[in-house]
Amino acid sequence: MPEELIVNWLGENAYYLLAMFFLLLFRSGIERAFHGLIFYYDKSFEEDQLVILNGRKARIVKIGLSKTVFYMYDRRTRLHLPNEKIRSMTLEKVLLKPESYDLQNGFAEEKKWLLN
Repeated sequence: MPEELIVNWLGENAYYLLAMFFLLLFRSGIERAFHGLIFYYDKSFEEDQLVILNGRKARIVKIGLSKTVFYMYDRRTRLHLPNEKIRSMTLEKVLLKPESYDLQNGFAEEKKWLLN
């Protein structure tokens, strides 16, 4: 009799158990995708923008759904970071003064900043 109750209960709730199993199995992947989408759709940062990433001068090359590519000026390398890791890093936006823009030379302050 208890075996019949268990079989009946499993038969009625098998879909719920299966769904819970897959949610637990793919939990980390779902979290990574969610955090990646948040950074992708956040308009605080744009491509080709100067930033400071953990104290290093960088430029955002590409923002993708799962990863972001930075150009690191100090070593002249490209850094591919998963978007969920960016949450735990210090990412600062470099603000440039509009009056420092020169039509022939672009942002002179930006060039000085990059060379130092």
